[in-house]
Amino acid sequence: MTSSVASVNGSLDATSRSPHERWVARARAEAGDSLGPAAQDAAITCFYARLYVGHPELFKWAGMAVFASTDIRRAASALRVAAPHLGATTAAMLDVLWRANQQVFEALAWAHVAYLAPRGGLEAVRRAVAGDPRFATIVAAFEQIDAGRALRLREPERARELVWSGNALLLRHEHERVLQPILGRLPPLALRVSSLLVGSTFTLGDDTPATRTLALFTPFMLLRGRDVLARTRRVLPDLADFAHRWTWLDRQSLPAWRRVDEGGAAGWASMRALAASTSRGLP
Repeated sequence: MTSSVASVNGSLDATSRSPHERWVARARAEAGDSLGPAAQDAAITCFYARLYVGHPELFKWAGMAVFASTDIRRAASALRVAAPHLGATTAAMLDVLWRANQQVFEALAWAHVAYLAPRGGLEAVRRAVAGDPRFATIVAAFEQIDAGRALRLREPERARELVWSGNALLLRHEHERVLQPILGRLPPLALRVSSLLVGSTFTLGDDTPATRTLALFTPFMLLRGRDVLARTRRVLPDLADFAHRWTWLDRQSLPAWRRVDEGGAAGWASMRALAASTSRGLP
């Protein structure tokens, strides 16, 4: 299984210190690691789109990441406009947004590149981390995705569920292992503002879902996450609380994304334009 995201010869940079670091370096190169912060964020969005459009039956997390990365860029633009009014809070939020986008990419993009490489696949993902427990969720995720891929023709419904289950594990790793420490460093005011604003409408360019799709953190938690608020002894939703965030993702955001995906998001003109662009930025 090959892709334009993985180079043709599948060779690795011998100067890197470990197989995992080599795949991370290769993913960076694919996305444009010599770019400045703003252009690099745009290139990451394009990279995710190439993964998703190239393999929409497998890489659901990458498709969802296109929207998340796009929302991050939109939020950063809005914050720059608000900078004169929010002062240091704006700087803190912009720093968190940039770090989040970069660190999520470094944590998860490499495994997709390893899986797609001509001499890669599931074993390449396993070998890259050599049983390191920090990567156990990523390996388990790709085991499920790979199992779903193998069953696609014989048991299509079971295959779909395995693929979605594996991609949900990637989403959980993203939020539990990568974003949790970053969000915990947000200043109180920045955290309150972020908790109020975070969400997605799953729109991209001129394309919108066939049915209106909203996934908004605070409204959902106040209406349908009250059991978790009570269990965590909170009156208001807190974006930095993983239990709050995962409840929203698992109950609303991920099901909403599944509806958008099944509605044909991989075929949207805007998604395909991103996928077709170079790693040097948005089309």
